Amino acid sequence: MPLSRLRLTSIAILIVLGFFQIPVAPDTLEFDPALNRILKWLFMFAPLIPLAVVLIKSLTARPWPPLFVFGMASLTAIFGLLMSVLHIIFGSSLAFMHTLSLTIAIVAFLSVLNTGSISGLWSKLIIIPVVVAVWSISTIAVIAFQANKISGGDPFCLAAHKTNGEITNFAQLRGLSFYAPLRGKNALQWDFHGLLIVETDEGPVVYNWSPRWARFDVIAQPALYLVDPLAACVPKAD
Repeated sequence: MPLSRLRLTSIAILIVLGFFQIPVAPDTLEFDPALNRILKWLFMFAPLIPLAVVLIKSLTARPWPPLFVFGMASLTAIFGLLMSVLHIIFGSSLAFMHTLSLTIAIVAFLSVLNTGSISGLWSKLIIIPVVVAVWSISTIAVIAFQANKISGGDPFCLAAHKTNGEITNFAQLRGLSFYAPLRGKNALQWDFHGLLIVETDEGPVVYNWSPRWARFDVIAQPALYLVDPLAACVPKAD
């Protein structure tokens, strides 16, 4: 059964809330610096495409040429699948899920330009990015709760690892933001997903966020890593 306009709009908004990267998308694969910048911007604004499609269809009911829509959808699918494969080979499984589910969402919504809705197989596949978006948003509460519970009132901070970027807003705690798309080349170059640093009476304790188990795990001997997790942020009292 084709999805109604209200349901399409709701899904498109959910995709934006779950996938849109603030302030910028995580590092993608290590290509040429110029290409990396392009990929970052693509990953940043790609989640807006479903909502843009809904807005376009609300302004005009005239269907777009089927061949043109098919071409756009095909190119999007090919590019998305290629990036998904590269991420599963060189990156993390979460980066693979991120890229693949976003690709499904965009391709499904592009069909709206011609048919006016999402139907058939795509009406079932669209469940995948919806579930991923809901998971991404719900992770905010899980991370915030665990960080406060683990700190136990001690000063703490949350940060990304390699970028040494302190978390400054709740959007950065979403599941699709608080993770490392890349794997380290070896154990000492490991990319941690997201860091929690707690300043205790015995000294700072560093934790790494585990998206798979939805918990923070202690990092033993953090100073041994080439990019010191302790340098990511400075714990502060609430």
